[in-house]
Amino acid sequence: MKNYKLALKATIRANSNLALIKYWGNKDPYWNIPTNDSISVSLDALKSTTKLEFGDDYKDDFILNDKLLTGEGKDRIDFVLAKFREFSRFDTPIHAESENNFPTAAGIASSASGFGALAHALYEASGLAYTNDDVSRLARLGSGSAARTIHPGYAHWFAGENHETSYAKQIKPPDDLKIIVAITEKSAKPVSSFEAMELSKTQSPFFVEKAIQSKDNIEPMLTALKENDFSTLGQIAQKEANNLHAVINTTGLGIPYWNARTLELMQFVNALRENENIEAYYTIDAGPQVKILCKPESVKPIVNRLQNLEVAQDIILSGVGNGSQVM
Repeated sequence: MKNYKLALKATIRANSNLALIKYWGNKDPYWNIPTNDSISVSLDALKSTTKLEFGDDYKDDFILNDKLLTGEGKDRIDFVLAKFREFSRFDTPIHAESENNFPTAAGIASSASGFGALAHALYEASGLAYTNDDVSRLARLGSGSAARTIHPGYAHWFAGENHETSYAKQIKPPDDLKIIVAITEKSAKPVSSFEAMELSKTQSPFFVEKAIQSKDNIEPMLTALKENDFSTLGQIAQKEANNLHAVINTTGLGIPYWNARTLELMQFVNALRENENIEAYYTIDAGPQVKILCKPESVKPIVNRLQNLEVAQDIILSGVGNGSQVM
């Protein structure tokens, strides 16, 4: 396709998402085709904002949090960009600038919101016709969980068998679920999720069983969402987090994602239910941050206790988000 002489622009804001049914590992790493379906909830407090322009004079540079991106992160963006050009036959160079309002590469799905915003911006700025399915597929190529992040509320990522069949759909609009994100470490995690997933395939004895359990949990989670059954949702989500980290902690000699504060917060959440009659459940992705699922009326007492506990470097309060949006 002939390049345009004038820059075409788009600004996209995308929410991060939190997996309730966990994705861990790919049956096809090149295309990021996962071993099992997953289900997520969008987080309105955690956002990536990406401004992208097409123009003949640009050089496909990408600025993340005011720094020129290089290395593995830039390689992944170049891969997404190459595939976008292959699919769309739109080859104009880009300049993009992106900011996260939360710690990057620290286990809070910054890659999901970042690649979701990038994929959406590429389609929106190009002026080409596109669907949510198109954006979800393209985002998946940068970060598997980004397939889910474009949708408001709750999303179901269908694993599929190839690029065309692996994408996410919205399954429920935003509701009143609250998520308290307890930040225990703001620096980048020592091992990327992609690298850790590949290691887990051959090094963890529980890798296959975890995928089986996640597949079995899909229908109960869908039913819990349909029936607004918070107790079942929370129980499944906490079990899914434990299963995920059973794999991570048995990969080789263990991948060091947790810290002492992570463990203390897990015990704290269990004590809320068992000793104080406050219904709350934890979930943890590939990192040290603890996310606490609760009802609106439980937010204040939980936050008060967290502040007294003094184990979180920061506390972020979130509701259910709106996916990715054109700004």
